[in-house]
Amino acid sequence: MGPLLRKLVELVLPWLVEERVSRWVVYSLYVTTTAVISYAFVLQNPGIGWFVVVPPVVLALWTRIRGLARVGTVLFVLALATTLVPAYFLGQFQSEAHIPVGPRLFAYLLFLLWVAAYPPVLDHLDRDKRRIGSEPAGPDPEAAVRVLGAKLWLATIVMLVVDETLAAVICLAALAVKAKWTAVLAGLACLVFPLLSFEAGSLGWDADVLDIAAALLAADQWRAAVQNPRWGVVSRVTSGLREG
Repeated sequence: MGPLLRKLVELVLPWLVEERVSRWVVYSLYVTTTAVISYAFVLQNPGIGWFVVVPPVVLALWTRIRGLARVGTVLFVLALATTLVPAYFLGQFQSEAHIPVGPRLFAYLLFLLWVAAYPPVLDHLDRDKRRIGSEPAGPDPEAAVRVLGAKLWLATIVMLVVDETLAAVICLAALAVKAKWTAVLAGLACLVFPLLSFEAGSLGWDADVLDIAAALLAADQWRAAVQNPRWGVVSRVTSGLREG
């Protein structure tokens, strides 16, 4: 697979998953990628593997049973927090120069597909829970805020995978502050830091095809946050969930 084709695959797949395929295709992608990732982690280390695998799956199942807005805050946060583990190991895997490019690219694309599929899966499961007859349910404001939060958190995780710790820290600060300007700052950090380096007093291009894909995917999620009128009310929704 040539570099240009690999780049096109990495840029187009997340967009297709979220915008242009049916919910059953999204479900299939999620189940397949989850199964492969689960097998890899559980096989290597059952203790860590089950800790990584179970919370996101339980969150998805509980969303289908109760609806995303009614899922407890602890479970929601824990399910997203466990993604730090595969992100860390994938980052280590990508930095191992002795491993052939093929396996590293496959692992990255697998995780990228999972990142792209998981928030839409939560959205579809929530809508299926609220479906009346054959009519699809409309968006629920509180659930939509959580889906947005999941997308932005996973965009932050992608920065860790490509070893851009500073960009990830800026994203975490933007998630904490929840303002338009912090979302803009996070989007710029995700777009610029993986692509450019500052050495000897000058800027230079320092990116491969994986960095480009990660930068565009993460920056696009923050762009969506800036344009989303619900961004900035996440804290109020979360507070209401805690009180409930």
